[in-house]
Order: sequence, then C-alpha cells, then structure tokens
Amino acid sequence: MSSGDVAERRRSTEEEIRRYREILARADNVEKLVDSFSICVLVLDERRHILYGNKIFRESLNEDFLQTCKAPRPGEFFGCRYAWENPLGCGEGEQCRYCGAGQALFASLEENHRAIKECVIETSREGNFTELEYRITVDPLFFEGYRFLLVTLEDISREKHRERMERTFFHDIMNSAGVIQGIAEILEVTENLGELQETLPLLKQGASRLVEEIEAQRSLLSAERGTLRVEFEALHAEDFMKRIAEEVSFFPDVARGKEIVVVPPREPLQARTDRILFRRVLMNMMKNALEATPREGLVSMGCERQEAKEGAEERILFWVHNQGVLSSEVRHRIFQRSFSTKGEGRGIGTYSIKLFLTQYLEGNVWFVSDEKRGTLFYASLPLWNFEETKGSP
Repeated sequence: MSSGDVAERRRSTEEEIRRYREILARADNVEKLVDSFSICVLVLDERRHILYGNKIFRESLNEDFLQTCKAPRPGEFFGCRYAWENPLGCGEGEQCRYCGAGQALFASLEENHRAIKECVIETSREGNFTELEYRITVDPLFFEGYRFLLVTLEDISREKHRERMERTFFHDIMNSAGVIQGIAEILEVTENLGELQETLPLLKQGASRLVEEIEAQRSLLSAERGTLRVEFEALHAEDFMKRIAEEVSFFPDVARGKEIVVVPPREPLQARTDRILFRRVLMNMMKNALEATPREGLVSMGCERQEAKEGAEERILFWVHNQGVLSSEVRHRIFQRSFSTKGEGRGIGTYSIKLFLTQYLEGNVWFVSDEKRGTLFYASLPLWNFEETKGSP
C-alpha cells in the first residue's frame, strides 16, 4: 500500500499491530517526543488502531497497553456509544460520518497532511452518559516505509460548554429584556388609561419570561453538577398541555402566525413527574417545533397511554408534531450538547430535554422524522395511577 492511499476498510490483524509497534520502538526519540506533551497523544496505524499512547494516555489504562496486541480505535477506547454501530468498529458507522475525529483522521489519510477538527465523543461508561469534547490534530508520520498517524487530543469540554452557556444565556436574557424595554417605552408615551391597562399584562409576561430564562439556566447548571432537586407529583396531562400551548403562544419570535393545537387524550391521564422540570422539557419541544414551522403552519401536541412491557410500570407518552423534516446530520447529532441548528454557540434545548428526562425524571426521549410523517418528538414519563390519587393539580 502506498503512503498516499487510504487504508482499505478492514481492521488490522494482531500480526500487523505487533509489527507496527516494533517499528515504532526502533524509531529514534518517538516515545520521548510523544511523552513530552502535556495533553493526550496517540500514534495510530493506517487503519486507525492505537499503537502507542503517551504518559497521560497510559495513566488512564488499567493494564499495560504496550504489552498486549489489543489495539482499539479511538472511539472504542474512549467508550463512544456508536463505536460498534458497524461490525468493523469505530469510524465505520452511519453516525461516524458526522464525527469530527473521524473526519480529521480520514482527511489526513486522504490528503496526506495535517487535519484539525473539533469532535464530541458520547460515552456511556458505567451507565453514565457523558460528552467528551476534544480538539483533534492529526499528522502523518513515516517510518521504514510505513505511514502512521500522530494524533493529539486537547480537552476543550469546559471551554466550549462555558462558551455555549454564556452565549445562550445572554442571547435569551437580552431578548426578554428587550421586550420589557420596548413595552416600558410604549408605557412612557401612553396617556390613554385603556391602552395602559392593555399593555400592563404584556409587561408582566415579559418580566415572567425573563425570570423563567434565568431559572432555566440555573436548573441546567444544577442538573449537570448533579445537584438538581426533583419533587415528583401527579400532573394532569391535558390541562398541563393546554397551559403550555397558551404560554408558548405569547412568544412572538417563534409562534407568530402559526397554529397550535392540543389533541385531547382518549382518557384522563396523569403523569408522575416534577412539574417545573417537565414544563421546561415540553416548552423546549414546542419551541423547537414552532421554529421549524413556517408562517400559517401547524404544530400539534398530545399524549396517550404507553403500553407497558411485561413487568414494567405503565407510562404516558407526550408527543409534539410539525410537518418539517430533519436533515441527516441533525437527526444524528440533535441531542449532543455541542450541536445547534441555530448557529455556532447557540441552542441547548434538545440537550436539556434529554438531560432532564433521562437523568432526573425517570423518562426517555426520541423522535421520528421523514417525508411521510414530518417530525414527531416523544417524551415518555411514568404514569400516575388514578386509583392512587383523586387530585388533579
């Protein structure tokens, strides 16, 4: 195989891995150079198997990595949830097409020069869902007629998350504050008592929305730290959905000129959930649907009893529908903390939906999106049995 060719799509054999490591061991000063870095550095073969890692990398291992022929690919080592989506492993699945690490590795192989990308690795080790964000730099190296890849991984998780939180927070706060400022300016020049009485509720709504944005950011930070308090109660589904529909209709930036419909359930249903957190979940689902809907379009919301599998508790399924269709990239990345359809550094709505539901509300979230059905987002929650309570909060 020539140095400029992309490696054929197969995994390296144990014999090949052993030979490549022997070559690296003979290369002057490679280990010394790699160990001098203060960030994670890897050396990969052309088929993207890890042959060597620097001291920082080795300290994360539970065994002597260099004494074994096992050589995982990066996503396999870091526990990426999509690493084995394809039997050939990391880099071969549908999701891998949108991975910055995979893009950098293949770009370096194809073009035979340095490639730099940012990537997100979604891990689920020990049952905990975590997103790792790295800036990955890939350089080709040549020893004894073979090509290797020098990979550096700089952890940018905190930097990028802080940037997103700040941009999102200030964007939303400025929007809400701008509405209040505009209403205040109207009040300042209004002399008619009737007009004043009509405008004051708008001022109250604007102030409530500003407080809501601040509370939403505080809840998200607490959720990520694991310190968010949850208080479960019975929540009357139909009344709750009507309230959400009424509230979101007052957001002119997303709801103006669009129809919002609440489809009543076939039977009275109550969910067992935290009212405040689930309100943010359903509000975000509605806002996202409205943003994807053109003027004079329709967004509908409803719920139904979800059939329980044997031995499982009964659940209630909330859904939000719009006629838009998500692109392939959005479908694959929509729940990533780092991904937004609203521009660089904007948008954490779908990420917070998944975080609140799966980590705090004993729920789940998923979606379908195609030309026939449009886009349907589902949120599943435990069902509160009516025999246990007669209240309708």
